[in-house]
Amino acid sequence: MSNTICLSGPAFSVTGNLSYISQRVAFQLSFDGPADQATVKAYDWYLDGDPIIDQNQPSFNGTLSCGAHAIGVRVLTDAGWTGVKTISFQTCRPTVSTVISGPGSIDQSATGTYSVIATFSDNTSIDVTDEYTLSSPDGTFSGNVFTPGTNSASQPSRTATITASKDGFPSVGTQIIITDATADTPAVLVVDLYNNTSLNVIGYIDNAEVTDSHIAAYAGYNIVPAGDQPADALILASDFIDQSTLNWRFEFNIAKLLTDYPASTSFAFYIKGRGSAAVPLTGAYVLKAHDSYMTLVNSPGSYIPSVVGSNFGPAVNFSSNVVAGANGSYAEADLTTIIKLVYDVATKNVTYTTAQGAILVNDFDFMSVKYHWGPSGGTDLDIMVGFENTGTAYDGLYVGYGQGPVTQPATANPPGSAYLWWAADNTTSSGDENVLIGMKQFVADFPDTPDTIEAGLYAVWYQPPVTGDFTVELATYKGGTMSISGPDFVNTGGTQVSSNTVNCNTLIHNTSHTPSTSYKVGSIKYTRSTQSAIIEINS
Repeated sequence: MSNTICLSGPAFSVTGNLSYISQRVAFQLSFDGPADQATVKAYDWYLDGDPIIDQNQPSFNGTLSCGAHAIGVRVLTDAGWTGVKTISFQTCRPTVSTVISGPGSIDQSATGTYSVIATFSDNTSIDVTDEYTLSSPDGTFSGNVFTPGTNSASQPSRTATITASKDGFPSVGTQIIITDATADTPAVLVVDLYNNTSLNVIGYIDNAEVTDSHIAAYAGYNIVPAGDQPADALILASDFIDQSTLNWRFEFNIAKLLTDYPASTSFAFYIKGRGSAAVPLTGAYVLKAHDSYMTLVNSPGSYIPSVVGSNFGPAVNFSSNVVAGANGSYAEADLTTIIKLVYDVATKNVTYTTAQGAILVNDFDFMSVKYHWGPSGGTDLDIMVGFENTGTAYDGLYVGYGQGPVTQPATANPPGSAYLWWAADNTTSSGDENVLIGMKQFVADFPDTPDTIEAGLYAVWYQPPVTGDFTVELATYKGGTMSISGPDFVNTGGTQVSSNTVNCNTLIHNTSHTPSTSYKVGSIKYTRSTQSAIIEINS
């Protein structure tokens, strides 16, 4: 509404309620703009026709007797005094209702603004928020802005009560719903390993999009990323825990991963290790509630990760296998999988796979190692196979993409007499790559090698993978000769001893392939004295 024009001076109006529920009243002058108001030299207020002393302000606030009143005001400018403008109003007017108005539902991380509205018998309403004090046991108020308190119940929604209080008047109350989208989302995954004091064991995240993917946490390197505070870290790892049952613990910060990588649909966590002997292993994992956070107690050499907060669900026990060969190495490629855990963002569930039992293969001369993948896994899986820890010149001389000659030795003639023979590169979205291991020839040519002869199997995606799934088929043959037909090795004149296919997965991809930048599928450990081999596959 426009302001009333005066015969002299600027246009202005008196604004305020026509009804008040108590004796407190408030009125203001309204001008067309700051320039008009700047021309005013003095204000002269009147109540019920009598001048109000010492009220030279553009507003009036006061406490009056109950009943009907009139407030008037004139202003002085260079042109002189204006006429008196007056409005009538009533104090202590009975209300039909007084209610708290505002959102009926707010998020735990948001705020809500609430008002107290009084309604009279003629259906007119006024805002009386400034006359009331708003409070709630379920949060705090700053004026009339409500901030929810801590969700100690860890529930996705809860009821909160808001009360408006005023001396001499009945209190007004209302209930709202506080929703918490994170309340049913776990914050931490804790993994414990039991009854094995000899482990070289690591934990890492296997997501290509995560900045610190494949950075391992382990005893002596307890925090990933290094230097982070425990509550902000991605992974915490214990030192050896000298307890009767619990010996090792890893914690993964799901809350931080969800915040930093909101587009990710799942997160994969690996625990890998070796022990002093090949033995079964037991453990347990548990998810912690949304308001939990990680801590690291004790001191270097005896660190134990812990969690402040309650469980999100029950603990889950698991059984796995540990391979022998612990030698102080914490390199991912040197260790085998104890357990892989996958957190699904949509379902908020964890699934897991544990180490596949070692595969025992009896007397053989040749082993064909065939990698197979389909479009759902990715495009262009590259492989590497080579001898390791044999003490010969062929340690670390791998065959596969980017490794040099297709056979080792490069001069092997025929190729079927080689220690290693790579069939061919396959760059498609579906197919095979194959390597032949001539174990009999290697054993015959190097009679002074250790009793256990080891070969490492590796894989890496040249292109970014999709799911990263692939299989490895390990077939062994006794006698005869080996030749190649397409991507496959064929035995002529001998017999097939065994065939085992295992499921594998990796999201590692790069264009320069080395063991340290690839996924170690597993190891073949041939024992000279028994003429048998144990195939250890990482899950």
